[in-house]
Amino acid sequence: MTLYQGEEENTLPEGMPSRKILFDNGFKTVEDVKNAREALDEIKGIGKKMAETIIKYCESYEGWMFGAGSFSRDAGRREKTLEN
Repeated sequence: MTLYQGEEENTLPEGMPSRKILFDNGFKTVEDVKNAREALDEIKGIGKKMAETIIKYCESYEGWMFGAGSFSRDAGRREKTLEN
């Protein structure tokens, strides 16, 4: 890959959905994406479905899971399973 003057190397994982859009909007790490999970679908080029895909990728990448209010419609079921 050729970097041009003033251009930064994309530090997000290679397989991350919408990697370029996220990086171009200031996201440098999976943790950055995780912290903005509720606002991802507000980024131009990322709709609700893509936000869900990105979140699922992050869940499997880092092993973390979102609680209530997540984009994942089965999050509540997973929480109940973990509590039992």
